[in-house]
Amino acid sequence: MEYVVKMEERPFELFNGFSTPRTVRVESIHPEEKSTKVQHFGWMTPELFKEYHALDKDVMLKDVYFQDFDIHLYRDLFYRESLHYVDRFHAERCFFDGDSHFGSTVFGKGGFSLAHSTFGNGKVDFSKSTFESEAVYFSGIRFGCGEKLFTSTVFLGNSVNFFSTDFSDGHVNFKTSNFENAHLNFSGAIFGDGDVDFDFSRFGSLGTDFTGVCFGDGLISFRNCNFNSGDLLLFGSRFGQGKVTFSDAVFGDCNVDFSFCHFKKTIFHFKYAKLGYGRFAMNNIRLEEGYVLFKSVEFKSKSVNFSDSVIDKIHFWNSIFNEHVNMAVRKCNRLTLENCIIEKTFDMISTTKRKVEIQCLNLMDTRNLGMIYVDWDLNDVKQMIYAQGKSTSHLDKAHQFRLLKENFHEIGHYKDEDRAYVEHKRCEALAELKGEDLVHVENKGRITLLRRLQYPFRWFVLDFIGNYATNPFRILGTLVLTILAFTFIYLLPFVELDGRKSYYVSSIVDPQRAAFMTALYHSIATIFTIGYGDVNPGNGISMFLSGFEGFIGLFLMAYFTVAFLRKTLR
Repeated sequence: MEYVVKMEERPFELFNGFSTPRTVRVESIHPEEKSTKVQHFGWMTPELFKEYHALDKDVMLKDVYFQDFDIHLYRDLFYRESLHYVDRFHAERCFFDGDSHFGSTVFGKGGFSLAHSTFGNGKVDFSKSTFESEAVYFSGIRFGCGEKLFTSTVFLGNSVNFFSTDFSDGHVNFKTSNFENAHLNFSGAIFGDGDVDFDFSRFGSLGTDFTGVCFGDGLISFRNCNFNSGDLLLFGSRFGQGKVTFSDAVFGDCNVDFSFCHFKKTIFHFKYAKLGYGRFAMNNIRLEEGYVLFKSVEFKSKSVNFSDSVIDKIHFWNSIFNEHVNMAVRKCNRLTLENCIIEKTFDMISTTKRKVEIQCLNLMDTRNLGMIYVDWDLNDVKQMIYAQGKSTSHLDKAHQFRLLKENFHEIGHYKDEDRAYVEHKRCEALAELKGEDLVHVENKGRITLLRRLQYPFRWFVLDFIGNYATNPFRILGTLVLTILAFTFIYLLPFVELDGRKSYYVSSIVDPQRAAFMTALYHSIATIFTIGYGDVNPGNGISMFLSGFEGFIGLFLMAYFTVAFLRKTLR
């Protein structure tokens, strides 16, 4: 905050008929707006105020300039019951230059207001003060860049108003304050760069309103706060670069609303927070760089909403979802549910059928007791899991695909179930190939070598031919290709077939075509183990090939039967 103070030797008329012998001219400079605002105030000292107070004990201060204000110098001029009690205090549209000390004071029920006043760049201290008035007004105040201390303050009334207050840069400290009986209104307030500390504070059942607040760069801390049953509203607020933490905070059965908030580059912590049964909303927020972390949090609310949000990363660790969760975000680079429990529904499908763009999904060690609504194609589930890269092993990915496979079965998405099962088996096979399950086995090298020798055959038979018995039509295709392959093998010059009958070659003039039809007929009869006997192997090579084709036919027909029954009977 930049300003210039000039003393003018002329009287200044106050609103209540009094006047001060000097006028103070304050030029406030706004570099960002490239403008200067000029204000005039009356010069005030404790001695001068004592004269006014002797004439009118109900005198209210407005448009007055104070230098290094100290409530101790004025306390004996107000109604009092003790040395630390001020019955009422009104100083609106005033300018407090230098350090301002209001601490360790009880402000009585007569009222308190500093509305629309301005504080210079000194320290402002309200620490350890108590406000008994039903309504306390700090609205419209503009603070300077000095430290703002409200530590251990107690508000006993039902309304505390910081509406549209500009705290400027610097540390703002409300640590261990008590708003338990009040509705706290910070809507439209502006916090500059610097830490904002509400740690260990208690908020009231009438609610806390941070709607439309602008936070600068720094730490925004609500650790170990107790919000009782009052709603916490941060709707439409903006956060700068830094960290926002509600770790160990306790929420009663209240609504918590972060809807339409914008975050610059922010780390957002909800570690060990205790949520009640109220609504929890983080829909339509923008956090394009940073992450949101929920650790050991139990979501009891019937409405947990992240829809239409753009969030870089969301991490849920050791958390429990008791009710429905709407995770139909617009975009999320990484969504982690590690060691979590889903008891009801976890929805990643938009009601408007738009694509929910989640780049990476991690479900490691998560238990699904409810239903996860996710679409294999629309959400690109396969890519979401494999996007984990080297951060998880193939065995970890296999477990996650198995969880999704079981989930798709429960919700009746059988096509997606088959796809998840195939990826589960593929990851399981790769895990065995790399020996990920042999961590504590002595002969790991020898077992891994044996598995590497077996892998190509197992991949071809189980995966390539039938996608692990999930694709009967692929098996039929393999059967047809096998028939054609052996047909051409039987046409080789060193392979002989006997028993060419006139009833199937008489109408074929071309000898080569007749030979092809004979080979095709024998291949079909052999692979289906029909065995009419009218065409037989003519030498040892053809005998071996016919037996091998018959074995392949038995295997493929059994494989097809399993896959077909799995498809139809499910």
